[in-house]
Amino acid sequence: MAELADVPDVPQKTSSTYPAEKVTGTHDFEMENYSTLDRRFGVGRSLKSTPFTVGGYSWMIQFFPNGHSFDYCSYYMSTASACVSLAGTPVAATLATTMPKTKYTLSLVGRDSQPSRLWRATSPIRTYGWPHPNSWGIKLHYRKPLLRLFGCLDGNRLKIRCELTVFVFTAPSTTKGTSLALLAPLPELHGHLERVLGDRRGADVTFHVAGAAFRAHKVMLATRSPVFDAELFGPMAKKDDVVDIANMEPAIFEMLLHFVYTDSLPAIFNGAGNDSTAAAQHLLVAADRYGMSCPPAAVSPLDWRRISERRWW
Repeated sequence: MAELADVPDVPQKTSSTYPAEKVTGTHDFEMENYSTLDRRFGVGRSLKSTPFTVGGYSWMIQFFPNGHSFDYCSYYMSTASACVSLAGTPVAATLATTMPKTKYTLSLVGRDSQPSRLWRATSPIRTYGWPHPNSWGIKLHYRKPLLRLFGCLDGNRLKIRCELTVFVFTAPSTTKGTSLALLAPLPELHGHLERVLGDRRGADVTFHVAGAAFRAHKVMLATRSPVFDAELFGPMAKKDDVVDIANMEPAIFEMLLHFVYTDSLPAIFNGAGNDSTAAAQHLLVAADRYGMSCPPAAVSPLDWRRISERRWW
């Protein structure tokens, strides 16, 4: 344990402030050929928007045209479901919390580009991140034949607008008195999580990737990835705790697991050279596939510059 070094007298009275602010952003999720999608996407199937950033976090809209269960679906009356999901780790490394609180309004957008007053729903304040869910849903009740009549179909395009407010809480700052100086040890969380991944103790799901098997922990994967969250805990989750991964090499999936647990590349890929750059490219592709943001901090500066210059995305 670290020892105290020249600790001053503890002040008799101190005060601190806990500032909070809210950041609001708007994202439009537009779907072409809505009538075709409505027929092809049955109950429990969804469409996902591209990730967008509000309040230093990456978010995603998941829309179920015919609801997430058979309890909320009919041909004429649709209780469509939509989820606002945390799509990855905080974009801003200086954020003091990984459990953001939000409030959002989802509405259908008319041909005049204005949100409909008839079809809109507002959520209560929600908390994201373990032990809370990474996705919170809300229901949009509408009669399908009335969409065009009330101007909510522009040709055959349906647009959903998400007005998202993120409440950002920054670290408290002391304004009076003297703080106690401690020699704090360096954080060891990443090392602990890497050991958890290595010994597989408590693992409760198996992934089969091109003949190789990988054991992992559902709660860790679901916390880091909205795609894993839906696959492992959603209504379509398998009951046998075995997941087949297609179109991915075992070495890339192993690297992705390392990133999920430690937010960094394995040490073998930290050097310079074409192999390191290619590994970083594969990690970015895999992270994007599972709705995770892979910040430049996870990749060496040289590799990140090379990737940016190639503009492979």
